[in-house]
Amino acid sequence: MFNIIKNNWIQKSDQEKILSVFFPNYQYIIVKRHLPLLITDILFIRVQNKRIRKKKFLFFISMLRIGTDKDFDGLYPIYMHPTVNPYLSFEIMSKEKFLPLFNELIQSGTLYVYENTDGEITATCIVCRLKRRCASTVCLTTLATNPIFQRQGIGSKFLRELINEIRKDEEIKRIELYAEVDNEIALNFYKKFGFQEEGRLKKYFKRAQDNHFVDELILAIIFN
Repeated sequence: MFNIIKNNWIQKSDQEKILSVFFPNYQYIIVKRHLPLLITDILFIRVQNKRIRKKKFLFFISMLRIGTDKDFDGLYPIYMHPTVNPYLSFEIMSKEKFLPLFNELIQSGTLYVYENTDGEITATCIVCRLKRRCASTVCLTTLATNPIFQRQGIGSKFLRELINEIRKDEEIKRIELYAEVDNEIALNFYKKFGFQEEGRLKKYFKRAQDNHFVDELILAIIFN
């Protein structure tokens, strides 16, 4: 989006670092306390201010990390959002009812979250490694982007970095996922990353409020 000329890190103390970002004709100093160890992305958003001639930018640093049960409160509103929940494997329910199900989900695989500098979870996925003769395959489940941060490219960045993280294990040859046939936005999104349809599970999925079943599609990426 912007032409970055120089990007330097200067350590000021154990808990503070200064990121100097230089753009043509402007220099911006961004201070971040308790900087995460893994920096995966920096997004700059223009702030309109007619009274100030120089451009100003707000920033968000997104970090891919392994989640824990302590992320429950941050994930719950994402899972239960009316635009997200219809494409997950469970119905909308109270926190009390969902907690044991959440614990079951995170025990089934490795929970990943994408977190910004304010500690907000912007995207999430549970990566399940298959076993024995299928150990070269992982399945992406409960994949969701926080609706507050949709249409900002965060979902794409999250999935790209998640795939790169998974591929660090050279024994992984296949990443698969399942998507409902009526989730056209997600299907187009996955295909942009190289996922290809491999099959259809008929009458596989039924939401409590619907009087009909929905077919589920199997998609996968294969690595040499």
